[in-house]
Amino acid sequence: MKQQSRRVAVVVAAAIVMLGSLVTGAARASAGPVPVPKCTDDHSLTYCIAYLAKQEYSNADGHKYEKPLGTNCNYFTTAAWHAPETTNKGCSGTYWSEEWCMDFSRWVYKTEGASVKAISHLAYSAKDYATYKTYASGRRPKVGDLAVWATESHVGIVVAVSGSSATVVSGNSYNPSRGDYTAIYSKSYPASTFQGFAAPKSA
Repeated sequence: MKQQSRRVAVVVAAAIVMLGSLVTGAARASAGPVPVPKCTDDHSLTYCIAYLAKQEYSNADGHKYEKPLGTNCNYFTTAAWHAPETTNKGCSGTYWSEEWCMDFSRWVYKTEGASVKAISHLAYSAKDYATYKTYASGRRPKVGDLAVWATESHVGIVVAVSGSSATVVSGNSYNPSRGDYTAIYSKSYPASTFQGFAAPKSA
């Protein structure tokens, strides 16, 4: 239902924008883009995926870090796969322990209404996603993509693209305060860093 309302809203919004352009003419053409503060049903699936990934990276008091640090105990594995009452032994609260970069990406996709078919908890399962294509084939990063690293078993979400570089938010990633891999991290990489990319499909 969320995806259907989003598609209808996008069509209506496009019509309004077109009408506004006709009315305001050249003045409208010279105006700069208006910042969008949050994801709503007016926005595309890819926009909302990127927005949520960035929000989780910025939310230091939320689910950004493993608890306890260094244990792989994390919120996203629980949210993506396990019922809250099935706490994994050794984790605090309702967290579950496993390598969680794909669990984070899967949670973001699922939360925003994207298909998670063929995605397991393994990073390289992104290669089984219906839209996956390799960098070598000419595919380049787009906002909302799953980005699969070329030289390690790791995956994240593309939140911005600039020239030949992509900013990717990934879970089970670098924690600058500890120098280890216990947090959600955001960084810009050359597109060639990645083996390939998969664009989200609506569920």
